[in-house]
Parts: sequence; structure tokens; C-alpha cells
Amino acid sequence: MKKVVIIFIVIIALLSILACTTTKEVIELPPILVEEETAEEKIDTQTYFDQGYAHFQKGDFDLAIADFTEAIQIDPNNSMAYFYRGKAYLEKRELDSAIADFTEVIRLNPSSEESHFNRGIAYFTKEEFDLADTDFTETIHLNPNHAEAVSWRGRARLYSGEIALAMEDYALAIDLDPNFVEPHINRGLVNGNKGEFDLAIADYTHAIIMAPNDAVIYNNRGYMHINRGNYDLAIADFTESIRLDPNYADSYNCRGFALFHKGKRGLAIADFRAALRLDPKNHAAQENLEFVLNQQ
Repeated sequence: MKKVVIIFIVIIALLSILACTTTKEVIELPPILVEEETAEEKIDTQTYFDQGYAHFQKGDFDLAIADFTEAIQIDPNNSMAYFYRGKAYLEKRELDSAIADFTEVIRLNPSSEESHFNRGIAYFTKEEFDLADTDFTETIHLNPNHAEAVSWRGRARLYSGEIALAMEDYALAIDLDPNFVEPHINRGLVNGNKGEFDLAIADYTHAIIMAPNDAVIYNNRGYMHINRGNYDLAIADFTESIRLDPNYADSYNCRGFALFHKGKRGLAIADFRAALRLDPKNHAAQENLEFVLNQQ
């Protein structure tokens, strides 16, 4: 930048001599002023970005967005500011704004795999599953080992009704990262819906090994045990789910169902009532309670 300014000034000086005009103000303009202004702008951009990133890390997404916006106003080509502002918008579920920012990053840097990935999540959240699939596929093209993108693509395909392709993605995600919990859970859901209860139980069991404090996984496995008629195992899973999350109404309802089938009517009624206290709109618990109360 400095060399360009100097050459420009020399040319103006020569033209001034030929035209016999006085342009001392232009000729004597020190090139260093342009260089200093550019450096100052860069410092301001970095300062705003650093402040925004600090706010983002603390979960102060509104403040983060404000700082990233300032950084972008100073430097419209600051792809990192667009990216993290997009992430902040995504956290706030301002999905259109998030998509716009990730799209700008991709325009500036088409090989930004994480921008495709996060835009895919935004599209998925908007239930635009085909667009989400496209972005996740591009992420995988840029990074074939991106297990999260493969798993998310599986979810998008599942919601689009492409069950076989979804299952292929879950299997691939697990191959890429055997300790990745989400594809085990999602494949367990699909297997359960297909009536493959033993396969679902196997997936949930793997997931529990990796995430032993996740109440949802115990609840899901318990439900599979109910479908297999293994009520004692189901009760054990629902009890552990409730221990991990005492406000989990569905686990109370499901445990009540299993207890009733074990002949423990009083305990079942107590669980159905506990589920309704936690979630008065839990229709399954209400129906189960009414059914049991009507039994002699």
C-alpha cells in the first residue's frame, strides 16, 4: 500500500510541473499517514473481534454480535467476524441472520467447512432438510473425516424419509469416531421404530458407556426393554433415568407402565401421578392413570 501511494504522489508531482500549477498540499502529503491509518483500522478490527469472541465464550451473544458487527463495519472482508456472528445468531435461534453470515463466509472462503456445517445446522433447525443435506455433504467433501457432519446428514435424511441412507450415515459416523454418542442414539431410535429392539438396546448400551450420566439414553433403552417384555430391566433403566433427572416426567410414566405390568398397581399409580405433577399435559400419563384407576 505504501509503495502505491508514493508512486501516485510522484505522478501527481510530475503532472503539476508540466501544468505549471501549485499543488504543494498534494505533493507534500506524507505517505506514512496512509500506512498509519490502515494499521489503526486493523487494530480496531482485532480489538472488536477479541471482545466479541470473549463475549461469545461467556454466552453473552447480544454483546458478541454487537462487537462482531463493529469489526465487520471496519473490515467488510473479516470472515472470522462473520463466522462467529453467525454462530452467535445460531445460538439465539435467529436462523436467517445466521444463514446470511455463514453464506458470506462461504463467499469469502468457499473452502470453509465449518461454515457449511453450521449453515447446515441452521437449515436443519428451520426444517429445510434438503438444503441441510447439501451443506453437510459439502462439509464431508471438504473433510471426509467430519463425523459430526456425517451424523447430522443422517438426521436430515431421516427427517426426509430416507431411512436407509440415514442408517448408512450413522454407521459411517460411528466408524469415523467410535466414541461419538449421537449416531449411536439416533441409530437406536431408528432401530426401535423398525421393531429391531435388540439392535436398539445394543446401540443405547454403547451410548451409555460413553455418556453414563445421560438420563435420556436410559429412558430410551428402558422403553426398548418394555417392548421386549423385560419389565425388570425397564424399571431399572427408568429408575436410573429418574435418579439422573428427577424432573423427567416421561421416565415416571414409563416406569409406572412397567410396574403395572409387574402387578405393582400402587407404585404404578404413584408414578403416573408424579409424571402429571411434573408435566400436567402428559396425555400418556393421564390415560395410563385413568386406565389403572378403573381396574378392579
